[in-house]
Amino acid sequence: MSGALVALIDKADVWVINSLAIAASALIVSWLFYALLRLRKSNIPEDMVYKFASLQEAHNELRRDYDNLTRRYGQAAVVTRSIKKTQIEVNGLFYLFINFANIEGHAYDILTLIVNRVSMDLKYFPDELHRCAIWLDNNEGQLVPYAVSSGFPEYYQKYRTLEVGKTVAGRCCRIRKPVYAAIAKNEGDYEPNPDSRHNYNSLICVPMMLGNDCFGVMTVDGRNENAFTEEDVETVEAYAGMATTAMAVEALYGVIKREGCNG
Repeated sequence: MSGALVALIDKADVWVINSLAIAASALIVSWLFYALLRLRKSNIPEDMVYKFASLQEAHNELRRDYDNLTRRYGQAAVVTRSIKKTQIEVNGLFYLFINFANIEGHAYDILTLIVNRVSMDLKYFPDELHRCAIWLDNNEGQLVPYAVSSGFPEYYQKYRTLEVGKTVAGRCCRIRKPVYAAIAKNEGDYEPNPDSRHNYNSLICVPMMLGNDCFGVMTVDGRNENAFTEEDVETVEAYAGMATTAMAVEALYGVIKREGCNG
């Protein structure tokens, strides 16, 4: 058939060939036009891809929020159990006291448990490192460590002090209100310890009160910035209240014991 077409074209006049060429060109131009038009309309799938990517990102963000809420829920459950356990221990100390048992040293044991529980229970991620301490006002313008968690070097309890008039913990003691420094270095009175092996970049300070008097501060140091939440501050306040009760009971025991000996 192709031979017949060749023979037909050879016999055709020039104007016929030119007309066929023009028609073929018109068909090719028309095909290209519609092809480009379809290509232009293909932006709709691109928009859908963009929308899908946006939805995927929104899904990922919701997943991250869900994971964070799950971790916080788990952490809240841990804190609740620890607070309950601590309350039972403080109640036990009071029970021993009213039954005239020797409770000397018992309060310190409870405080040691408390600072270690706080440093462990406020973690949302396994690799977070926190430490907790109870500092007492020595009435000489300084806070001295009384009970510290395992995250502190041994020499802290002998040599480390915090100035009441110059540090974040001292400010907490002065104003008798909790202080949460989400980014500690931004606090004008933050005093980093040059001897510390690690940098601690978040800080919670909670006053320990007897009536209207602040006799000490409970601090929690976080390695990361923004390591805590406002709810964590309330948790530390709850622990500080139980620590205060334990210390008050033992102090009262000491007073009664001395008066008994003097009587």
